[in-house]
Amino acid sequence: MSVCQKSILVLKKTYNRHTIAFMQTQSTQIRVTVPLQLQGLMQARTEKYGLSLSAYIKNLIINDVRDVEVPIFKASARTEKSYKQALLERDQAVAVDDIDDFFDNL
Repeated sequence: MSVCQKSILVLKKTYNRHTIAFMQTQSTQIRVTVPLQLQGLMQARTEKYGLSLSAYIKNLIINDVRDVEVPIFKASARTEKSYKQALLERDQAVAVDDIDDFFDNL
């Protein structure tokens, strides 16, 4: 198996794992113009490994940014205190079916 084939198999495996995380985030559409020869090469690769062109390109990007650290911000002491208090009072929570109606009747 070539390095390229191994890379595609890794792409397919990581795509499924990363897709779940990315599905819950907002998305944007990006248009990319590529030469016809490059498009043909990419299309051949996607057909060979059973991926759509979109999935193939997403996997290339995911693999490229995989080692980029996502910043994690520490919550302020005030936020942590509010969170802990909310956890203690969660049994007092009220289910809201209609948010507009809820605020109109406050």
